[in-house]
Parts: sequence; C-alpha cells; structure tokens
Amino acid sequence: MAVPKRHRAVAVGGLAVLVAGLVVALAGAVTAPGFIRLEEREELNRARAVVGSLDNSVQRLIDVGATNALWDDSYRAVRDGDRRLFDAILPAGDMGKIYQLSAVIGVDTAGRFRVGGTVGNAAYGAPPAGLATADAVRELVVPTAGPGEAACRVVAGAAGAHYLGCGFRLFRTDSTGPAVGSLILLRQVDDALLREWGTSTGVDLRGDGAGATPPAERTIESRLGPVGTAAETAPRSTVVTFTLPVAGQDRPFVLRGTSGRPIADLGAAVVRNLTTLLLLLALAAVVARWVVSRQAIRRAVAPLRRVTEEVIASGDTALRVSPTGTDDIAGLGRAIDGMLERLHSQGGLLREADQRERDGLAASYAAREAAREDSMRRARAEAGEVVDAIVDRLDGVTGQMDAVQACVARIDGGIGQATDATDTILARSAAADRALADLAGTLPVVADMAAVISRVARETRLLALNATVEAVRAGQEGAGFAVVAEEVKELALSTADSAARISTAAGDIDRRAAQVSEVMTGLGAALGQVRRAIEEVRDVAAQQNSTISAVVGQVTTTVTQVNELRRHAADEGARPPG
Repeated sequence: MAVPKRHRAVAVGGLAVLVAGLVVALAGAVTAPGFIRLEEREELNRARAVVGSLDNSVQRLIDVGATNALWDDSYRAVRDGDRRLFDAILPAGDMGKIYQLSAVIGVDTAGRFRVGGTVGNAAYGAPPAGLATADAVRELVVPTAGPGEAACRVVAGAAGAHYLGCGFRLFRTDSTGPAVGSLILLRQVDDALLREWGTSTGVDLRGDGAGATPPAERTIESRLGPVGTAAETAPRSTVVTFTLPVAGQDRPFVLRGTSGRPIADLGAAVVRNLTTLLLLLALAAVVARWVVSRQAIRRAVAPLRRVTEEVIASGDTALRVSPTGTDDIAGLGRAIDGMLERLHSQGGLLREADQRERDGLAASYAAREAAREDSMRRARAEAGEVVDAIVDRLDGVTGQMDAVQACVARIDGGIGQATDATDTILARSAAADRALADLAGTLPVVADMAAVISRVARETRLLALNATVEAVRAGQEGAGFAVVAEEVKELALSTADSAARISTAAGDIDRRAAQVSEVMTGLGAALGQVRRAIEEVRDVAAQQNSTISAVVGQVTTTVTQVNELRRHAADEGARPPG
C-alpha cells in the first residue's frame, strides 16, 4: 500500500527531530564531562597557586628570621631586655620598608614580652593588640626547635586582625649554650597582602574571618599547616573558600576568592553552536521534500544510529558515519560527521587550553622560584655583611684581649715586687720586735741598779747627817769635818735625784717599748694580711689570664668557623640553580 506524501513528510520530519535530539544529547554527553573535568583541574591549580603565594610570603619571613635569630647581638638584646641594642640591630624602619613586616618581638623562654613591638617609621611601638601575652604566641615558641628552625602559624590579634607569624629560638652565633628566648616576626594579612596573592593567581581574595565555613572538599599542605579548600560555582563565577588553622583557636581563618569561569564559558559557546547547527539541520530535514519507505529510512538511519551510540558509549569523537549517496539522509550523515569533526576540533582546543593553563602555572611557578632565589641571594648578601661585621668585632675583641693579657702580666710583675717588699718589711719588723724584746729584758736591770744607787744615796745622806751631828758636838775642832759632811750630804741628794730620774726614765722607756712592741705586733699581723691579699690577687690574676686565654682561643675558633661559613655561603651563591 502506498504511503501518502503528507504522511511521508510527517514521518521524515519526525525522524529529523529524533535525530536532532539524539545529536544534542550526544553533544551534551561528549562535551559536558570534558569541560567539567577541565574546570575542576583549573580550580585545583588556582587553589594551589594561592597556597603557593602564601608559602612564598612565609618563606620571606623565614629568610629574615633565620639570619637574625642566630646572632650574639640579638641574643644579648632579648636576654638583657636591651631595647636600645634591639632598635640598633633591627631598625624598625628597615623592618617595615624592606621586609614589609608589621611587628618584630623578642620574648623570653616562657613567651613573655621583652623588646620590640609594632614596626613604625623610626621606632617600635607597643606590641599588636592581643599579641602581647605568652598565651597568644605560645605556638610560635617551640622549646625543642634548633638553631635556624622556624615555627610558623596564623595568629589572631584584636578586632579581627590576623597575622602570618614565625618564631625562631635565639642562640649565640656559634650555636652554643641554651636559647634565651625567641624572635617573633609578624606580617598582617591585610588588603595589600591579599592583592599580592591575588595578582599572581588571578583570584580576587578577601578576608572573611567571621563568615560561615563550608566543609573542605580537599586539603592542600602548606608551611602554616593543612589548608582546606571548597568551591561554590555560580553561573558566571566560582567562589573558592580557604580555611587556615589559627594558633591556639578552634575556629579557622577564612579567605574567600572569586574568579571567572572561562572554561565554562567556552563550553557553553560550543553547546550553543552545536544546538544551532542541529536545529538548522532538523529544520532542513522537516522542509525536505522526499519520501522513502519506512524500511529504507531505517536502513539509511542505521549507520547514523550506530555511530551515535558508539560515540555516546566511548566518547570517541574520531568516529564517522561516512555516508554514501546524495539524498537528504546522506546529507544529514555528512552534517553529523561535520559536527563530530567540530567536536573533535573543540576537544583539541580544550586540550590546547589545558596545556596553556599548565604552561601558565609552570611560568608562575618559575617566577615564584626566581623570586625565592632572589630573596635567598639577598639573604646571603645580608648574611655576608653580618658575618663581616662579626669578624671585625671579633678581631677587635681579640686585640682588646691581648691588651688585657699584657695588663695582667704587668699586674703579676707588680704583685711579685709587692710580695718581695712585704717579705722584707716582715723580716725587719721581726728583727725590731726581737730588739725590743732584748731592750725590755735590759730595762729591769737598769731599774734595779737605779734602786741600788738610790739606796746607797739614802744611806750616804744618813751618814752625812750623823757626821754633821758629831761635828757639832766636837765644836771648833770638828768644823772642817762638818764642811765635808755637808758636801757629802749634797752629793747624796744629787745622787738620789739622779737615781730617781734614771728609774723614771727606765719606766718610761719600758712603757714605750711595750707600746712599740704592740704596734710592731699589729704591723706584722697587718703585713701578713697584706701578703695573703696579694697572694689572692695573684691567684685571681692567674685565673683571669687563663680565662682570657680560653676566650681568645674560642674567639679564634669562632672566626675560623665564621670564615668557613662565609666561604660555604659564597660557594652556594656561585652554584647555578638546579
């Protein structure tokens, strides 16, 4: 039975609509997964680029802190709380202008504030609000960290301010002895730092510490710990949320970044073009005026259906219908082949876009590595200047130590002379003490002789008195004898007076000799103490000389180590980057 023309036209139109629907489904099935995967890779790469920029900022803090925390001047400034020395070696103006730091703080081993503070144009101000206590910086002070090792975290200040913070334990330049505290470097996460991160990654970042925190879809490791990321897709943009752990808090610090969807826009354009093409093909099929039998249409459509199902199953856009003939169904097959060719070409474009994205990320990574190498070169240059200054100072210290040793030698010589003089005085004092002892033994004999003379004079006076009495009795015959008796009496009186003076003088000499003996005894004791003091001074001088010799040896060793460190740094700087 023949099919009316009107029915054949309706059948052909329905078939064309069916084929158009199948092709539209094919386009969506083939293109959508590819665009979705490519966009997911782009989001992941962009998130990694943001975390890489964050790590670069942390690395700059580490480059500055590792050098200045291993320095005797920093060690002394924090140990002694010497603000003037701290301001001199770490000028606030340089810390802000050159290194973009917000605060530099020195704390003791318990995390208590000692020196430094907020960076100003010419001097340090008070520490950032909320970060002046030991609890606020506890996770930046790691008791087990070694020289040059850093502990870096996000720390929260007052009024919602957040900082990138790195803490370094303070050691002497030669890394000997215990640490006296920590040097803490802080940089605030402000709009300028967010713009710096966003410029290199194409993401418009903003801090949203008080916003809701979506569940993390993936975690990226960083120098600040694991960073959670989650993406929310809108029709024209993608919002990526970054959650960073905050030291001492359960609530993380949240960053939100907005970026466009170039891959989605490209996919939408491809689908629109395909849909337009297919609709035009369907319209052309509907208005076509040809009639074939149902079996002929099925046979003619079979290759189209087979290829369509295989493309949908495998996603291989290289398959082709390869129709023969010149009828409309053959034309439709050629149109489908053309569509598949365009899809294949679009796939190539997608692959090229993906490669460009990868090349861009590689270039960004190379730029970050170049910036890091430049930062390392600057750090090595600054370290070289510091090492030169340390060597100059150590040379000066060695010269001063030599002068001190010369002074100690002169002191030791003077002590020897003082000891000899003291021994001489002690010997003479002992001789004088013996002479006084001999004198003290002689004086009693003199006193006894004076007593004998006094007794003889007294008896002589009595005899003269008796002679005078007898002369008076004798009268004129005894007158001459009376004169003699009177002279004898005068002589006896004079003798008694002289004996009394001798006795008085002997007693006075005895008292004076006792006093001189007492003085000489005290002088001997005092000279003994002086000698002992001189010996103690000599011992101290010998110990001081030994200590100075040891210090000079340590300084010489330190100079050698510093020169070796400088040579090693120069070799590292001359080595090409690998």
